Amino acid sequence: MTVTHKLVIVSANTQPQIRILIVEDEFVTLDNLRDSLERCGYTVSGDAMSVQEAVQVLDRRETDLAIVDINLRGVQAGLELGNIIRRDYRLPFLYLSAYSDQATVAAAAATKPSGYLVKPFQLLDLQNAIRLALHQAPAQEASPEPEADAGKI
Repeated sequence: MTVTHKLVIVSANTQPQIRILIVEDEFVTLDNLRDSLERCGYTVSGDAMSVQEAVQVLDRRETDLAIVDINLRGVQAGLELGNIIRRDYRLPFLYLSAYSDQATVAAAAATKPSGYLVKPFQLLDLQNAIRLALHQAPAQEASPEPEADAGKI
C-alpha cells in the first residue's frame, strides 16, 4: 500500500486582495504611492493620469477603492471623477491633494469621499485612511444617500 501526502499551504491572511486604483498625474507621487500600497499588501488595479484613463480602469470592475488626486493637469478634474465614482461605480474613494484650504476641502466634501489626505502624507495616514474607507464601504452601499441626517451627530 502506497500512501501519498499532499502538502497544502494555507495563507494566514485569507482576506481577499484589496485592489486600489491610483489617479495621479505626477509621476514621482504615483510611483511612491504604488510602492507604498504594494508594501502594505494591497494590489494596484491600475493607475491613471486623467479622468478618461481612470474610467477605463474602473470599467474593468477590478477595483475596490480609488485614490484620486483632486488637481489633475492643474484643474479640479479629480472632483468630477469623485462624482463619477460615487454615482456610477459606488466605490469608496479617497482624495489626495497638496491643498487643505477651506474652499478645496469644501468642494471635495460635496462629492462625499471616504477620506482626504494632504500631500505629503505619512504611510500610517494612508493605511488608516484606506482601512476606514473600506470599513465604511458596506454601510455606504446599504444606504443610498445619507443627506437627510448630514447635520446630525
